[in-house]
Amino acid sequence: MKPMSNVDIFTITDELNNLLTGARVDKSFQPTKDIVVMRFHVAGTGRIDLVMECGKKNPHQQISS
Repeated sequence: MKPMSNVDIFTITDELNNLLTGARVDKSFQPTKDIVVMRFHVAGTGRIDLVMECGKKNPHQQISS
């Protein structure tokens, strides 16, 4: 797996900042040892889930609404 560059981190933080400005955390939970889910509520948009998965094979982040 390739390490994240400063461009990768900037892109992720910019996207999350734009998406979650004014949001509040409704719930966070860990369904498995490698997955963490943070559920946000954004006024006017509704629910947004940020799913973060770690691990050696396929670490990734996913946003769903």
